[in-house]
Amino acid sequence: SDAHEKLERALQIDPNLYEAVYNMALVAALQNRDEEAISHLQKSIETSPTAYDAYLKLGEIYMRSGQNENASESFAQATLIEPRTAEAYYLTALSLAQDSRFSEARYMSRQAIDMEPNWTEAVGLAAELALARPTFSEAAKTDILTLALKAAELSKQQDPKILATRTRAYLLNGQIAEAQASA
Repeated sequence: SDAHEKLERALQIDPNLYEAVYNMALVAALQNRDEEAISHLQKSIETSPTAYDAYLKLGEIYMRSGQNENASESFAQATLIEPRTAEAYYLTALSLAQDSRFSEARYMSRQAIDMEPNWTEAVGLAAELALARPTFSEAAKTDILTLALKAAELSKQQDPKILATRTRAYLLNGQIAEAQASA
């Protein structure tokens, strides 16, 4: 494509030009050429170690390719660069959950919610992760139901996954009639 050729020419002039290397990574990622995208993103990070977007995209590609440990590390690095950005915490929580590291994932999802309390996906993830515990105190049960109800409200009762989490939270709290009505 024309854009790809222009990026190649830019890299011929300056092989360390962050924008060109990063955009080459985006093109490769869009075409599911993950190894190439990873290579370009790593080079982007070498040339610009505080490249928040490069760490996020690298983490997303690692997560997509099942490299959850690497994904978590990339997202964690992004949180160090931009500590007040909910997206990196949310993505870290997702990658940790995929790696069955639920306690850490719960913490990171709460960090995302602290920054963006009305982010539907983050609240839904927090409720889902809270349900992944082996045992529940009464306070935890109440907290899970509160999160699940908020997520359902934020999704305008439209997200089936969030609605299923709400039903599970009702059941956990012994609210059978509400669980049946919401199913």
